[in-house]
Amino acid sequence: MHALRRHRVWVTGAVLALALVAAPVMAQQHLVIAQAGEPDTLDPPSHTTDFAAEVMRMIFEHLVRFAEHKGSLEIEPALATSWEQSDDGLTWTFDLRQGVTFHDGTPFNADAVTYFFNTRVLGGDQPRKAWPLFGRLVDRAEKLEDHRVAVHLKQPHSFFLQRLAHQGAGIGSPAAHREHGDDVGNHPAGTGPFRLVEAVRGSHITLEANPDYWRGAPALDKVTVRPVREAGTRALQLEAGQIHATGALPDEMIERLEANPDVSVNKKLSILGLRIDFNTTREPLGDVRVRRALNYALDKEAIAEFLYGGTAVVIPGAVSPMTGGYTEFRGYGYDPDKARALLTEAGYPDGFEMTIWGPGTGTIPKDVALMETIQSMFAEVGVTLNIEVMEWSTISREARQPREENKSWATLQKWPPSTGEATWMMQFLTCGAVPPNGSNRTFWCNPVYDDLLNQATSAKSQDVRDAMLRAAQLVLREDAPLAAMVTPSFVWAERDSVSDLVASPLTFIFADENTAVKE
Repeated sequence: MHALRRHRVWVTGAVLALALVAAPVMAQQHLVIAQAGEPDTLDPPSHTTDFAAEVMRMIFEHLVRFAEHKGSLEIEPALATSWEQSDDGLTWTFDLRQGVTFHDGTPFNADAVTYFFNTRVLGGDQPRKAWPLFGRLVDRAEKLEDHRVAVHLKQPHSFFLQRLAHQGAGIGSPAAHREHGDDVGNHPAGTGPFRLVEAVRGSHITLEANPDYWRGAPALDKVTVRPVREAGTRALQLEAGQIHATGALPDEMIERLEANPDVSVNKKLSILGLRIDFNTTREPLGDVRVRRALNYALDKEAIAEFLYGGTAVVIPGAVSPMTGGYTEFRGYGYDPDKARALLTEAGYPDGFEMTIWGPGTGTIPKDVALMETIQSMFAEVGVTLNIEVMEWSTISREARQPREENKSWATLQKWPPSTGEATWMMQFLTCGAVPPNGSNRTFWCNPVYDDLLNQATSAKSQDVRDAMLRAAQLVLREDAPLAAMVTPSFVWAERDSVSDLVASPLTFIFADENTAVKE
């Protein structure tokens, strides 16, 4: 990301001195957040990282939003004040909020919404986030009036509103995109409470309050977001007051911060589902008996209790309990004897050797300790697991390579379905998502699963939807292209001087118009 600087108006020293005499000096409210990485872009339709999502939550808004400020994923009005769905489920009509302006001065109206769908999503570029959300779902958006728009779907979708609340659906200024094109991520213009001042890769992103924000001027004057990859450094900076908030902290740092009277450590059950994705094109992982054996080798209860201190819950499949569409069913229990028997049946009585890729920055809670625990459990059934710690961006890139070029065996994954519902995560395990077309790192393809998922998304009743989702998850359990483990608590730390910081179940922390800091 190139350095961006807003134009500044310079005044003479004499004028400045008079101004200082005429007005009292006010302490600036400046919040500093540290991330374990940094955004790839600040363009909602094109981003790929949670780091980008955290920053963009402060810059952009959506037609509807999650009630993250309440710690909830319920849907609330945002840029749309109301909506209705047609009887056939194919058309959603939105009444838009009036008097809202983008950061570049462009008015928000139906033209901005139709531009997002018809040009940004469906215009041929297939942006990395917005296309999976809407590309195969939306037929077109139609302007009905200046502040009324209809979105026509190709098929009904039971979680369409949740997709609109996803960070990939942030509405940006059409004028900014027309001017900057592919570089619009360096020139973001949303309608949110903060606007970009400067972004310097490897250093910082600075935002300033949007005084014309339609919900009211923010309490903060400025927000700075810094990439600090080393968790220990983030913790020390928090103690020293150099930053105000951070997440992705290891145990030893959490214990230290909990003893600090100026710092609060907070935990809440997240929407994360921690799992191992197996590359089913690599032998012997192509054998379902081997994949089931690895599932039986995992003592998930021990992982939840001892590794995560009882703050995690065991999940039977890839979907976590806070996710819309979650259903209960029997997962793989801990049975090392059965694991050994399956390996023997598959022709591997002495086990085999494989490698797991995972980050080491705390991007996945307790990532290194979790991989070491998995390594120990696999060893009990004769499987040698090599651990390779890599940057998260590298894992994402390399695990998406076509099968002929793909060198992965297994990847440690955290999957927060960022639409707050099951189909968003589950669609990335379909046949159409196999690389290089998508992010199905398992390369698993089952048409029965795909059909059940399609029935779930097009269902008009919640009962039918949830029944189809359950059936699809049972297919996933039987074929075992992954090993689901636990949903951990989301942990973040902040200085006690901070108030009303938004901590989303999607594991984001960010500021809104109510966030304040007093040092």
